[in-house]
Amino acid sequence: MSQKDELVKKGLVNGEQAFTGPYGLQVGIAGGCNYECEFCGDFSSRRAEPTKNENLLMLDSDRFFSLVNDAADMGVEQISIVGIGEPFMHRDIMKFVSHVKKNGMRLMITTNGSMLTQSKVEELARLNVDILNISLNAGTQETYTRVHGEGQGRYFTKILDNIQLLTGNTKPWVSLRFVMLPYNIGELELFLETALKLSANEIVLQNCVAPGFAPDLSLSLVEQKTVAKTLLGLRDKGRLDGIKSNADFFISRYGGMAVNGENKKYMGYVVDNDFFRHHPCYAGWTYAMILENGDVRPCCYCGVSLGNINSSSFKDIWFSAGYNNFRRKLIALPKTAMAPQGCHCFNNCGSVVDTIKTMERVKKNRSA
Repeated sequence: MSQKDELVKKGLVNGEQAFTGPYGLQVGIAGGCNYECEFCGDFSSRRAEPTKNENLLMLDSDRFFSLVNDAADMGVEQISIVGIGEPFMHRDIMKFVSHVKKNGMRLMITTNGSMLTQSKVEELARLNVDILNISLNAGTQETYTRVHGEGQGRYFTKILDNIQLLTGNTKPWVSLRFVMLPYNIGELELFLETALKLSANEIVLQNCVAPGFAPDLSLSLVEQKTVAKTLLGLRDKGRLDGIKSNADFFISRYGGMAVNGENKKYMGYVVDNDFFRHHPCYAGWTYAMILENGDVRPCCYCGVSLGNINSSSFKDIWFSAGYNNFRRKLIALPKTAMAPQGCHCFNNCGSVVDTIKTMERVKKNRSA
């Protein structure tokens, strides 16, 4: 077990304090977006009052640099630049990339890819960015336009060309994303063929959690079955052999288990809304999320802020009494069955899988 894992485990056993920084930090740097993706709760063109980019925040550059310095000192392994907006709208994005890599941490960036240029793509490769997630969500320009907003189809070919520039590079690992909607699932095979043609490393399919103003974007049970059948056919033909994917998960989820209400498992653990009635949550030791306004949240599924990096350093916030109090509540979940205020511990919490990964990572030495 690594020294990092030992320190994380020490905190878990303590049940309150942290003795090292989290494994990963998710940082939102841009509060605005140049797209109006239909399924987006923040920028969809279908919102009653569309969000205006000029009123949204960008993370202060000096704050980002200080955050990264803190993260490096605290043993953080990975910075993930991903938030509600498009990160390449921030004027200092490339400086941020350089600073993270100079500090020896892994870096993942999630983007719609529209603002990438040949020079930026080449620089990302030169700087050894580890993972580049690009949200494609379509197999044709026509559907791409429908998903992402009027006029955005003009970027489709440009994005594919820029991905092609990365072919043959060891880094970044290129992951193409596809949020499944009723009108784009017919292009799943074409999406896969595009990814293979571009020599992408991975495709990631995503279930659409439709916003309240667009419930029609959720897949019906019939459409879920169609997705499972399509993916199963592609797998049986060997078309998925040449690329990493999460297709098997959706073959199982949409093809029978989840639709029939049966429990899903991950690494042998049952993943459902009752998970934290039986296990504590470890997010308070392994992860933190920084919003564009500087707020520090313990995970994507907790709306509570535990501090703000515009007024305190991340290091001070992470080791604060307030954070310790929050951690106590996470450890007590199996006993209290009471989620901390603003958290969705018992309602489709995405931190379940991360907690399982941590359990497996530190269980090699249970002597503590």
